[in-house]
Amino acid sequence: MGFFSSLLDIINNKSNVKGIDSSHNDLNDIKSPTDKKRDNFKESRHAQKRRRKKYFSSASLTKEEEKWMNEYMTNIHKNEKVIAEDNISKGKMWIGMTRKQLVLMKGKPEKKVETMSRNNKIEEYYYDKFKDENGYISYKIKVVLIWGKVEKWYLY
Repeated sequence: MGFFSSLLDIINNKSNVKGIDSSHNDLNDIKSPTDKKRDNFKESRHAQKRRRKKYFSSASLTKEEEKWMNEYMTNIHKNEKVIAEDNISKGKMWIGMTRKQLVLMKGKPEKKVETMSRNNKIEEYYYDKFKDENGYISYKIKVVLIWGKVEKWYLY
């Protein structure tokens, strides 16, 4: 009995060799180490998705929790507006305030410089002009905005 005849016997489900069952399903169940790694990765990705759905979907929340979450999200925006209005009325600057809020609080700048560098739009607003002892024009406040948000300010 040669090699080809034993191969034909295996294909025709006539196995004479010990250790190999005659069904093809056993051959499909044998997995390489890379297949096992791939399956574990797939399972972990699916597990992550299930966890996200469980914790972040509205279906997993009770009615009280969903109501609390909605109130919390609306109050965040209301509180931010109230805090911003409060700070503007008191004349307090903060990092992250918008250009519009700055102009509402301080008015239009006396000098404005715009530059672009490395994908950043940088604006410098100067307020409270005065002449120093040498006769040069200087400013008491310099505010630096990047993409329309206050990044820092200097008081002279």
